[in-house]
Amino acid sequence: MKKYLFIVLLVGVCFGQKFQNAYDLKDIVEQDATFYKKFSDEKVNGKVFRMFETKKIFLGQMVDGKKDGEWVEWYDSGLKKSKFKFSKGIRDGKQIGWYENGKKRAEVNIKMGKVGNNTFWWQNGNLQSEVKTVDKITTFKTWNEDGSLTSQTQRYSVNDSINYKHGNWIGYHDDMTVSKKGSFQKGIGVIDYFSNKGIKIKTENFYKPDSFTSTELYKNGKIKSVQDFKGFDNYDAIPIGVSFFYDEDGIIIEERKYRDGILINKNLIEIEDFIENYPNGNKKIRGQTRAGKRHGTWYFYAPDGVTWKELHNYKNGKLDGKYQTWDKFGFTKLKGSYQNGVFIPLKKNK
Repeated sequence: MKKYLFIVLLVGVCFGQKFQNAYDLKDIVEQDATFYKKFSDEKVNGKVFRMFETKKIFLGQMVDGKKDGEWVEWYDSGLKKSKFKFSKGIRDGKQIGWYENGKKRAEVNIKMGKVGNNTFWWQNGNLQSEVKTVDKITTFKTWNEDGSLTSQTQRYSVNDSINYKHGNWIGYHDDMTVSKKGSFQKGIGVIDYFSNKGIKIKTENFYKPDSFTSTELYKNGKIKSVQDFKGFDNYDAIPIGVSFFYDEDGIIIEERKYRDGILINKNLIEIEDFIENYPNGNKKIRGQTRAGKRHGTWYFYAPDGVTWKELHNYKNGKLDGKYQTWDKFGFTKLKGSYQNGVFIPLKKNK
C-alpha cells in the first residue's frame, strides 16, 4: 500500500513540476505546429512569458508543445491586444481582439478550429463586418467606416462543405450606388450587377445551385455575351457549353465551345464583302454581311456602274438608318430613314 502511495505521489510531483516550468517567448521555437525549447528536442511544457522592461508578462501555457487554455497578448501600453482560447494547439472558444486605443476589434467564435459567428469593428467603434448563423442560414454583412452598409448576402448550409446562395443579396459601390442586387431560394435565383451610373451591366441566372447563365450587357442595353458556367459562385466557376459574343448592334461576332472549362473550339463570325455585277462587268450591288445577314451601307448602281440607284443601311439583316433612291436622271425620288422597321421620310424645309 505504501509502495502504491509513493508512486502516486511521485507522479503527482512530476506532473506538477511539468507545469511549474516557465519559458521566455524568445527562447522557444515552433516546428511542425509544435513548440520546442531552442536548440533542443524538449517540447515546451509550462507557462510562457515575455519580458517588458524588468517585468514578466505571462501569456499562457503549453502542454506537450501545444498552446492550451487561455492566451493573452498585451500592448506595451498595458492594454490587452487579444485573448485566445486553445485546446491542444487548436483554437476553441471565443477569440477576442482589441485596438491599441482599447476599443474592441474582433470577436470570433471557434469550435475546435471551425470558425462560427464573428463580428469585426472599425477603430472608431462602428461595425465593419458580421457573420451570423441561425438554423442553417448564414447572414454576411459589411459596413463602411462611417457606418453605412456596403453589402448583405446569405447562404443556406447543406453540409460543412456545401452552401447555397439564399435570401436577398445587395451590394454597393464606394459612392453608395447599388452594385448588385438579387434574390435566391436555396441556390435558385437571379442577381443583377450595375455600374455606378445605375446601368445594368450583367445578369446571372442560377437555374441550379451550381449552374448559372451569365449575360453581359453593353451600356446601350444590348447583349454583349451569353455564357453558361458550372459553379456555386462566379469567382470559381468554369465555362461550359457554347458561349456567344455580340457587337453593340446585337450581331453575333464570336462563338466559343467549352468542355469542363477548357476551350475546345472558337469560331469568329467575320464580315464578308458582297459583290454583284451586271453581265457587262459593271457594278450592280456593293455591301457587307455579318453572319450571312446584310449589315452597314449597301449601294445599288444603275447599269453604267457609276450612278447610284439606291442606298440602304442595315443592321442584323434589317433596314435601319439612312435610305435613299434616285431616278435614271440622278434626281432623288425618295429620301428618309428606317427606325424599328418603319420608314420615316425626310421632312422638306418650307
